[in-house]
Amino acid sequence: MVYNRGLCDFQTGRTLQRLLDLETYRLLALLALPEAKDIGPRAARLDKELSAIMDRFSGLSSTEDKYRLLGQLTKLAATVEQYRANTNYRFAATRAYHSLVAAVLTELREEKFPGMSTMTKFLERRLLPAMRTCQAVENQLESLSRRIDRAIDLLHARVDVTLESQNQKVLAPMNRYRDRRPCRRYLSLVAGTARQARNLERGPAVRLEATTYPLPILRI
Repeated sequence: MVYNRGLCDFQTGRTLQRLLDLETYRLLALLALPEAKDIGPRAARLDKELSAIMDRFSGLSSTEDKYRLLGQLTKLAATVEQYRANTNYRFAATRAYHSLVAAVLTELREEKFPGMSTMTKFLERRLLPAMRTCQAVENQLESLSRRIDRAIDLLHARVDVTLESQNQKVLAPMNRYRDRRPCRRYLSLVAGTARQARNLERGPAVRLEATTYPLPILRI
């Protein structure tokens, strides 16, 4: 009910227009509530799945188990991001329309009558639970996304450490063989030098042959 206390026709029409806008914004702000009620239980199940995965995290031993768990986390992250992509626009619109409702209520400058509730109090009782539900679901999805990202990064770090350890075990024999090669070359060089020294001590083989010179003939 609107009580006209000396408003002109322009002011009365403007007030009625604001009331109609107020109802329109209220309905638009509530459009995200069904989606929030639908995704809320799904987000709760995803949260339980993430908790179960993290409980198995400390018991991982083989690389295959780590890769399998990494695949589960990636699938979980894809589901959460799909939910966020489907609801981010709607939740943002809900916040925008709720702020418009608050702005219109401020412009109305309503006064309280004794024994009657104001429109602001009435709409707060209708809108605030819905807004808080949408905000809670949005925060839950964002928190799930951050936690899954941290779990994936931690699991990647463990896989990298395992692979590095395996690579070191594979390269260890090659490193030992590489360290022995200079020693072998040094021993070969020393052996070759020793053979050359023994040959020099023996001296060069000289072959002596008898040479016959003709005697000179003297004439007396």
